[in-house]
Amino acid sequence: MRFTPNGPNFPDELLVARDEGRVVFFCGAGVSQARAGLSNFIDLARDVADRLFIPADNPARQLIDAIETIPPIPGVGSLIAADRVFGLIERNYQSRDIYRAIAASLKPRGAPDLSAHRVLLDLATGPDGVVRLITTNFDLLFEACDSTIPVSQPPLLPDPLRSQDFRGIIHLHGQLTTDYTDAAGDGLVISSAEFGRAYLSDRWAADFIRKVLERFFVVFVGYSADDPPMQYLLEALNRAANSHSGAYALQSGSFEDAQARWTQKGVKPIVYETGNHSILWESLGLWAERARQATDWHEALLKKAMAGPEACEPHIRGQIAHLASTLDGAKRIANAVEPIPAEWLCTFDSSVRFAKPGRTGRFMEPGPHFVPFAAYGLDNDPVPARVDPEDSVFQKYEIPSNVWNAFLLTRTDRQELQEDQVAALRGHWAVRTPRLSPRIAHLGRWLQRVAHQPAAIWWAAFQQGIHPDVLRQIEYGMERPDSVSNQLTRRAWRYLVRARRTARDDSFPEYFQLLAAVKVDGWSDEMVRAFGRVHRPYIKVSREYGSSPRPPANFDEGLSSLMHLDVEYPHHNEDTQFPEAHLASLAKELRLNLELGAALECELGGHGLHNLESIESEEDDVDSSDRGYKHGINIPLFAYMKTFRRLLAADASAARQEAFAWRNSSGHVAAHITIWTCSDSGLVSGSEMGAVLKSISREEFWDSAHQRDLVIALRKRWKEIPSPTRRRVERRLLQGRKRWKGEPLKDYKESKASAILSRIHYLHSNGCEFSFDFEAISRQVRSDYPDWKPEWASKAPPSMAMRTGWVSTDKSIEGLRDKPLNQVLDAAANLSGRSSDEMFVERDPYAGLCEEKPIRAFSALSVAAKTGKYPESPWRTFLNSESSKQDRVRFIALIAGRLSRIPDEPLAKLIRPVSDWMLRTHKTLLPKHRDVLDVLWARIVALIKRPDILTEAPPIRTNQQPDWVTDALNSPVGYLTQVLMADPSIVGLKHGGHFPEPWKARADELLSLSGNHHRHALAIFCHNLSWLFSIDPAWVAQAFLPAMDGEESDGAAFWGGFFWGAKVPQDALYVRMKPALLRLARRSSDTRRRHTEILAGILLAGWRRRTDEDKRRLVSDYEMRAVLVDADDDFRVQLLWHLENWSKQVESGWREEAALLLTQVWPKQIAAKTPRVSAKLVELAFAQNDQFPLFVDCVLPLVVPIDQDYIRLPIEREDEAIVEHYPERTLALLSAVLPDDARQWPYGVSELIDRIPKANPELLTDIRLVKLNRIRAAF
Repeated sequence: MRFTPNGPNFPDELLVARDEGRVVFFCGAGVSQARAGLSNFIDLARDVADRLFIPADNPARQLIDAIETIPPIPGVGSLIAADRVFGLIERNYQSRDIYRAIAASLKPRGAPDLSAHRVLLDLATGPDGVVRLITTNFDLLFEACDSTIPVSQPPLLPDPLRSQDFRGIIHLHGQLTTDYTDAAGDGLVISSAEFGRAYLSDRWAADFIRKVLERFFVVFVGYSADDPPMQYLLEALNRAANSHSGAYALQSGSFEDAQARWTQKGVKPIVYETGNHSILWESLGLWAERARQATDWHEALLKKAMAGPEACEPHIRGQIAHLASTLDGAKRIANAVEPIPAEWLCTFDSSVRFAKPGRTGRFMEPGPHFVPFAAYGLDNDPVPARVDPEDSVFQKYEIPSNVWNAFLLTRTDRQELQEDQVAALRGHWAVRTPRLSPRIAHLGRWLQRVAHQPAAIWWAAFQQGIHPDVLRQIEYGMERPDSVSNQLTRRAWRYLVRARRTARDDSFPEYFQLLAAVKVDGWSDEMVRAFGRVHRPYIKVSREYGSSPRPPANFDEGLSSLMHLDVEYPHHNEDTQFPEAHLASLAKELRLNLELGAALECELGGHGLHNLESIESEEDDVDSSDRGYKHGINIPLFAYMKTFRRLLAADASAARQEAFAWRNSSGHVAAHITIWTCSDSGLVSGSEMGAVLKSISREEFWDSAHQRDLVIALRKRWKEIPSPTRRRVERRLLQGRKRWKGEPLKDYKESKASAILSRIHYLHSNGCEFSFDFEAISRQVRSDYPDWKPEWASKAPPSMAMRTGWVSTDKSIEGLRDKPLNQVLDAAANLSGRSSDEMFVERDPYAGLCEEKPIRAFSALSVAAKTGKYPESPWRTFLNSESSKQDRVRFIALIAGRLSRIPDEPLAKLIRPVSDWMLRTHKTLLPKHRDVLDVLWARIVALIKRPDILTEAPPIRTNQQPDWVTDALNSPVGYLTQVLMADPSIVGLKHGGHFPEPWKARADELLSLSGNHHRHALAIFCHNLSWLFSIDPAWVAQAFLPAMDGEESDGAAFWGGFFWGAKVPQDALYVRMKPALLRLARRSSDTRRRHTEILAGILLAGWRRRTDEDKRRLVSDYEMRAVLVDADDDFRVQLLWHLENWSKQVESGWREEAALLLTQVWPKQIAAKTPRVSAKLVELAFAQNDQFPLFVDCVLPLVVPIDQDYIRLPIEREDEAIVEHYPERTLALLSAVLPDDARQWPYGVSELIDRIPKANPELLTDIRLVKLNRIRAAF
């Protein structure tokens, strides 16, 4: 947490520990130097030398002078320690004189500013009011702040393990007398000899600090890592493993420098801006204010949070995040008088905080672009890549791993879990959801208090689940008389609660468990009921697709802006077989599910019922082959109908009972099935038809979802229906539907007339005779809709089913054969597209004309051009036609000539297809008609240069940054560059020659284009960089190589093209590129990450390759070692991957080189010894077969325990002979890399360990194997 925008970031565990009185502040010279103006250790040595009148030729004086001339080394600090200076002074001066000089030097002048000391005393005061502060300063400024605080000094130091003793101000290295004339007590620890006794020989100071670190967190303030106290103290303590995991140091400068200075000493640096110590003291002052007045500070912070996260600065959001991360803070959030708004969920939840930027508003009504991270991000979050607002849909966007999330268990949460917070094998917590950890339970309580706010509902709709205890709290809170909720929020939460309680596992474990039970015990009524339960529909709550990444501020748009509600119908693609004896009970269960689904659909507004598919299907139905895909309520409908048809065939009586059940039911689905049953005389007799059809309401009779099944049933049964019943049906057929509310009268009349005419004409054409005058009635009804056509009723009304299929293209040119040239384009446009009769056929006759008769197709374009028309679509179709590859040279030249004469405006729209056409035809055109191509080239390039003409298409995004190669291959300049690379004038050039000047001029012209155009050319050229360099190295060095270190986009385009080639360049080019290659490997850039695999391979190949002259490696051992140290794990692991694969090629010589690289080059630094690298080294060793022992010896000094569970060791490979042949070496390697927690071991390692003593029984008592077995047994 930061107290200021740019201040140091204090860890949560440290802040909590201070609040609990478990932090000791360890104060150095920087504290007294900050505001009181006293000297640091070096300045003190210089002042003492002056007071003792040490001559210039004295070694101590010379050493002091040398300090000023030798600058500190980054990451190391000063090369000369002040204790060494005092050690030299002690040679010639008595300790008492030195102490007096020190006292005089440190005596404050006037009234010193003690604010820094007061700040640290406030921070060092625990909740019990006891001060615990250690200082290595000799001054008495802490005592000057409060003389009542007890003081200790050597040799009478308190015992840190005894709370009643360990208190007050402790001067670890001694203190001065109150009058600043001498050292008090036994003197001061000032010289190297005294430091040695305190920390190394007698160890009284080291033992004291070790005990402090065993019980407390320690914060070092006012030190640099190379100060003598730190050098001695931490070097001594660093030998004791895990003795100071809670040690922190405040350090100015870069994080990398601080890491280098402190981490190796076992201390975690807390970094702040270089040289800006005022930021540090401002932050410490605010921390102290929080310590003094914790309640007031928290109340003030929560008051700021009331404005919402968007109104707060990132560091304020970080402070709220800190509260949510601690038990006390979460409790304060939950119990605040007025809870902070629900929008804070967006900060607490990393999936919302790092959500992909997008438009607010609705999918069809987008609002302004919104970046969630800018509104909700924390000050210590990694900054995500920028998303182009105009191209955000197709950009890949990933949530960083390991970012803070308030709802994940912290380490403290896990350590303090109680029995009721962990699932059990038996008993109460085996059937009940375990309770939340106390901290998260408080956040749940806060969520309950803000559940009535739109943001809370919006956030909850996105969650896969919410703990049932929290849901119960929300339900209870909503139902209380004093609830601030409204009807809409209560309805929303009821849906959320019900959805969470009825949700199913997407992997359908219950279904597959049921099938397993059936396989053992067979089907029974119990199993059938279980089958029905598994397929029971339920309401699913989710976030609307394309919804805003920002929660709504109010309820103005109702539930739709908060959540998407849909009925989910569990289903499986398997065809489950049921015995005939259980079909009746199965049909009943499926009917109940279908009725429940219909009821749920009605509850949500009934929109899902409008998509009911017709049940009836016939041979002449074009839909019949496309009805495999079912969605919505059609899933249970057709599952039921399949069972119903089987039941009808097996037991007609039972089927009639099922059909009768639907007649006694009501609703859309009941009417749908009842209408269908009318088509079968076995279900509905002719005498029953009248009553059944009468039970169908007017709305259902005319509903479009039912019309197909209705007219087919009437067609089939018309002659069976008694005359009175037929006349009643005729009256209904002529009655038409009711007018909808608000429907325009004209629209109503046309729609009603169309429905009536379609039905009676279809029935009449299929042999159904009416009692009324068909022709007269048709004319009368048609008067309301004169445009209606009889052919619309030639077939049964189409099914409402969703249709799927492959769209084919019909390129038939029959409709164009006899057309005059000036009518061809218009006729082609009229014939193109899809018709309602053939929705899966795309007609494109002009494309067919381009393929079959390209000259006629081109002539039609030429005729249009003479009238000043250049239709874009036909030109694109003609230019993109694959038949152009077979065009004769004269025809190609004619096309190029016509293209070069098109005016600028229409030609600008055709730049991409024209340049693509040039790429496909240049090999034919260049040898004999270069002049024609030159003219067209000049036109295209001139248009690309014009800033007023947009010639760049949106780039193809494959990651957060452009993929320059892919973009180039699909860009006009990319096409032109490929044309240039295939120019016959450069084919066959010999190494060391030069490119023709006209050719280079064109290349330079492309490389000088503005915007992304020149980057597209650069990417294509650099794909061929090695070959270009072999012909004209001077030109390549001038035209391309500067881009290696150019601005980010130019560099990315250069490396994208170069690595696309994936070739190791020739020696001369390699030497020129090597510095840039090494720099790139060290950089953690998007370009490096994208090309790590090829880059690692090229550098590894360069390390092995030697120059012809002096046989030196192109990449020296030193350079390779340096880059392996500075690069990251991705690079190191990728290089080892190449090494493993190349070393498997026995005859290649790489195996010997691999052993040499590991023993003489691979770095020993801690930075290179990571779990990922260790796992790859182990894999490399296991891949060497008979050389396994040699490679184990090579990698053992380089590996560390692989304590991260995502690492998998290569121990399950089929070649088990390694363990049997080399059991001792296998044991040596496993004992080095397996962690002390067997739960983190790779799968199968236990079996591998068991094989070791079988291969060599003597190893059974080996201490390494004993240890592994002990670790395994502990878990």
